[in-house]
Amino acid sequence: MALFKDKKDLDKVGPIRSARPYFINYVLEHDAIYAHIGQSPQAEYDIKALKIADINGQLFDSQRSRNTQNDHEYWRDRKKKAPHNAYTSITNLTNIAKKLGYPIEKTFKRVLNLSVDEINLEKLSSIDDVQDAIKIRAGYHSQNMNEFKYNETEKVYTKKAKGIDAKEEITGEEYKIKNLIILQTTSTEIRDGENKGRLDIKTVGALKGYYITNGKAKEIIARKESRYDITKYYDLEGNEIKLNDGNTYVMIIPEKEKITITGGDQTATEKTEEKMVNNKKETSKKPSTSTTTRRR
Repeated sequence: MALFKDKKDLDKVGPIRSARPYFINYVLEHDAIYAHIGQSPQAEYDIKALKIADINGQLFDSQRSRNTQNDHEYWRDRKKKAPHNAYTSITNLTNIAKKLGYPIEKTFKRVLNLSVDEINLEKLSSIDDVQDAIKIRAGYHSQNMNEFKYNETEKVYTKKAKGIDAKEEITGEEYKIKNLIILQTTSTEIRDGENKGRLDIKTVGALKGYYITNGKAKEIIARKESRYDITKYYDLEGNEIKLNDGNTYVMIIPEKEKITITGGDQTATEKTEEKMVNNKKETSKKPSTSTTTRRR
């Protein structure tokens, strides 16, 4: 889900997909206007019950008839296959929001705790949990992997999805990511009788993961106390972390999937395995203590 703030000149935004309850959890914390096309039954209930300021593309004939962009609110790009071909613009969304009576300008607490000064993770940490992060690999399964590579000159990460460079569709420029946050969570299949494979993904509570910036990675815990509360990110000592100013990419993957961070002499996976071995040795010295270490 893309979040835009103070962007008024984007003529093509998308592809736009359907609404889900776990996306709504983040809409609520940002107090955002939610643009989507269609929804699951669970999301439809939440949108009505929680009075979400939503703009549903299914309500516009131009989207259903697959017209191209000619001042339509939503449109389909005929060069692409559905459902990955629906688009709109910030101007269109703003005009629709005004017609629906949604407030366009709001004063709200900043969700991301951004730093004015450049952050060096090694200098901020008092424990040994910072490592080199030149290449990162994480995904939902083996057929849907994302790879991130650090550009030391520009101090940003570029992305590959399924081996293909991720680029801005209009300009052709590669994505440039200043902050990369990767979290792990659990999910269960929703048994609603439709057998669509829809998931109930945990976003409320505590999620473990990594904050990655400027070629370094640090273990973190993300906490969201309720659907409405803002997600906050903490280091392992319980301090709220600050992020570098710039584009931020948050990725949430299944708990069972590995996050592989390469840089220096070891990967994050290798370091985790080493910790497991050390924990086992310590446990064997203390037969009265039961220690469980979960592999990341």
